[in-house]
Amino acid sequence: MDVRVAGRPAGDRVRFEGQSGLFFGAQLGRLILTILTLGIHRFWWKTAIRRRLWADTTVDGDPLEYRGRGIEMFVGALLVFAVLLVPLSVVSIVQAVLQGMGLAWAAGLLQLVLVMGLFWLFGFAVYRARRYMLSRTSWRGIRAGMTGNGVSYAWLSFRMTLLNMVTLGFATPYADARRWNALWGDAMFGTERVRADVDWRTLTKSFWPAYAGSIIAFGLAFAMGFEGVEAAGKALAGDAGATMDPSVGFATLKFYGYLAIAFLASTFLMLGYRAHFHQEALGATAVGGLRFGFSATTMDWLKFYAGNVAWVVLTLGVGLLLLRFRLWRFWMEHLELYGELDTEEIRQSVLKAPVQGDGLADAFDIGGI
Repeated sequence: MDVRVAGRPAGDRVRFEGQSGLFFGAQLGRLILTILTLGIHRFWWKTAIRRRLWADTTVDGDPLEYRGRGIEMFVGALLVFAVLLVPLSVVSIVQAVLQGMGLAWAAGLLQLVLVMGLFWLFGFAVYRARRYMLSRTSWRGIRAGMTGNGVSYAWLSFRMTLLNMVTLGFATPYADARRWNALWGDAMFGTERVRADVDWRTLTKSFWPAYAGSIIAFGLAFAMGFEGVEAAGKALAGDAGATMDPSVGFATLKFYGYLAIAFLASTFLMLGYRAHFHQEALGATAVGGLRFGFSATTMDWLKFYAGNVAWVVLTLGVGLLLLRFRLWRFWMEHLELYGELDTEEIRQSVLKAPVQGDGLADAFDIGGI
């Protein structure tokens, strides 16, 4: 689809002009400071990364601006330590006491409650991280934000997680669509609300073939490597004969080879679904008269991830410093805009912005930027 706005192709309206060499050099300095401060500088480091990436990105000729501060991230981390890590430590101690008292069932029940609580907190962390990042992002002087506080989204995400567990992942398109619509439906740009209405039924076109293909791939792996499955079982059971027999070892190795092939096939199929999801989700998202799109195909994503792996391996891990740069560049290169946003009619946001950073998301290691 070749849609043009103001004489520019839709895909050329978002430009990222960051230079990997300059970015990498800056990260080396930040890494040294983080080591010297025993990790404390990492919050200022993360803020500096966002400021640089945002500043190097223009939308319709005007740069993005990131106004977050390292101290906000640091305070957020301290709050998480107080309200999350300390209680988790107490729960661990109580579990050990229950085990020592012979109340294994009570310890198991407490563990289940803890896991369910972490699932809920994960959704809450996703929302709070997005809310903080948007509240510190401006374009043409207008600040973004979110209307909610994350509790409703956390419960929705928790229900979708349970649904996926019960259906063994079969409900993924429905869950993904509900999460996207709920998360972005609370977003605002100034006084203009973001509209997100991705239809989960459109996602099934790529998900159900990928889901079925993954089941078939692993089914074939177990069927073709059945001897290896038996051999591995005997070895795990302590059968000395199975452990010493070369043919048994070869069968086991062959089975693991089949599993690796099945895993790669499943990963490629699910990558196809993810590529389709982002195309559909961005295509169903708009703000005012401005609509979004995303052009990355399955092969684009495959090249991106393969490039990341190769970059990190060939640089003996040093390339990790460039992964955030590569991720942001990938998104900006494939992000498309259609239509116009009348910024003259949009007023400055009056939404209350969070005073501390996304410490909970940082604890869960959520988000690539």
